[in-house]
Amino acid sequence: MNSQESTLFWIFVIIFSITAIITLLGITGVIKTIKERYLNALFTALILEVVGAVVLLFRQVDVNEDINNGPCLENVINRAGLAAKLPEGVDLDDFLVEQLKRGGNLASYQAMKDSLSTVLSSTQASLTEKDAKIKQLESDMNKMGQRVYAKITRLHEIIPTYGSTINLNWNFEDGSKDEVYKLLIDVFGEMGLIASTSDVYNDEAKSQIKYKAVQKVYLDYRQNWGFPAFPDNGVYLDEASVVHFLQTYLKKH
Repeated sequence: MNSQESTLFWIFVIIFSITAIITLLGITGVIKTIKERYLNALFTALILEVVGAVVLLFRQVDVNEDINNGPCLENVINRAGLAAKLPEGVDLDDFLVEQLKRGGNLASYQAMKDSLSTVLSSTQASLTEKDAKIKQLESDMNKMGQRVYAKITRLHEIIPTYGSTINLNWNFEDGSKDEVYKLLIDVFGEMGLIASTSDVYNDEAKSQIKYKAVQKVYLDYRQNWGFPAFPDNGVYLDEASVVHFLQTYLKKH
């Protein structure tokens, strides 16, 4: 609105106000000097002014402006990528309301999905760690098994150097049979027949063997598996016993 329009606007407002005031004062009898014919003319003018103002107001205001300038529901649906889901003949308002409701549920589902993804990632990491531990244990067991096989094989190789058997109860304290006793200790240990090294060694350095203790472990082993007792209370290591060591170890592992 420029200055001229503003001036005309206020002139009309002042004229309308004066007309309204004089007319209302005349109608209510406050001003009694106004003749009746003038009062009727003023009242008619006031009515015309009010009607003219209302008409002018409605001409300036576009009733459909908000509707025309408002969002087109079809455009909103297309922009949201929901056109393919729009059933034929459905009310657009109801369709959008339903989609908004589903959107709230989708947010909840998304949060649940994110939580499950976190749990899945943690579980996957845990499984990967456990797989690595299992592989390490398998590797350790393979190495341990190879050591046991090597020791049993060594026992099997030593026996013929003494004849058909090794008399464990004869001439053992001079250390000549320490290799045989240490091999037996290692094999019995792998089979779980020796609880602690202190049961078969006198010192932590494992330099002093408890020969009689090792003989007892061997005799108990034979008795447990039903081997016949040795004659004259002897203690003999033969090839049959060594082969049975391998069978026992394989059964346990």
